[in-house]
Amino acid sequence: MLAFGMALVLAISGAISRIAPHSQILVEYERTGGFAGVDVRVTVDESGTVVLRTGRFALTPAELRDLRGDLHLITTHSSSRAGCDIADHFTYMLAHHAHRATRCLLPSDWRPAVTRLDGLAARGGDRTG
Repeated sequence: MLAFGMALVLAISGAISRIAPHSQILVEYERTGGFAGVDVRVTVDESGTVVLRTGRFALTPAELRDLRGDLHLITTHSSSRAGCDIADHFTYMLAHHAHRATRCLLPSDWRPAVTRLDGLAARGGDRTG
């Protein structure tokens, strides 16, 4: 468990280090697990730069506005282990502003943002999702 935690910290710090030092992080998202071993990681900074393991690209102003709108809908800010005992479950981590939460069952208020972030991962060529 400690090794997993360290790997997670290193992965997150790696994503953060690929964003310009003067940028602020808007959102960090991870979806891991499942039968196929999915490992999707997306970081978006306040300017709309999307950083993936496979590269980076910029959102249009409309895309950034829509992402901010989806993030504004999130009211579930606590972590939960519910659903984590299901074989081949997905684990979702979402960090936005001062909140960071991990869930195995996707809260309905996370769904619009998660759908959009998964789409950004696919658009950027992240084929692990």
